[in-house]
Amino acid sequence: MPVLQNQVNTRLEILKTLYRQSDKRPDQPIKLDPAQIDGGYYSEINFQLRFLQDRGLVNYNGNVVSRRFRVSLTKEGVEFMEDSYQALALSGEEKDLRLESLFQKLR
Repeated sequence: MPVLQNQVNTRLEILKTLYRQSDKRPDQPIKLDPAQIDGGYYSEINFQLRFLQDRGLVNYNGNVVSRRFRVSLTKEGVEFMEDSYQALALSGEEKDLRLESLFQKLR
């Protein structure tokens, strides 16, 4: 039974975790355990990472034996996160429009 309820939220949580741990640098490899992301299972996080890699936001390798991931944000991933944080600083309708356009990339 899946643990993760909202895929968009999980994808955003993955990006936030990588953004913070990489000190906002692209191509900085980070080792992640699946449980670090919303307590998810390996297969669930693997699926979300493949989705993000297809969108060009991350690069990753999954190790089936150790059940850990080696993940890095791409340049586009860092730009996406910077745009997200800038959108949160806005107010009103402009904020809603910017966030909606950003979330479209994660759907």
